Amino acid sequence: MPTRPWPWSAALVLLAVSSCGPPELEVVGGSVPRSGGVELKLLGDFGGHGAVIVLIDGVPAHGAVVESPHLLRVRVPPLPRAGTVDVELSFADGARMELNEALVVRAPDVDVSP
Repeated sequence: MPTRPWPWSAALVLLAVSSCGPPELEVVGGSVPRSGGVELKLLGDFGGHGAVIVLIDGVPAHGAVVESPHLLRVRVPPLPRAGTVDVELSFADGARMELNEALVVRAPDVDVSP
């Protein structure tokens, strides 16, 4: 009697192939202070797009450096509000990437001691 392949074996192969390679866009860390001044790393497919402008909650980040085709570093600027915000990338070649609600901006600590 011939053996039959499992009905979901093709789905496993497809899943394995589709999960290879870098993510479209991922924020490493996920939390920054509202005052900014810290480095933020982004993972994605940045190769061949040229210079990039990174907006965090609509505010331009500082010193964007494409470290490799899959790693980008920026310095977080002071941000207008705390909460969950979007990260947007615009490249010289017209390519755009956006990650909604990608980053948590922490409010400054408040000292309420008398």
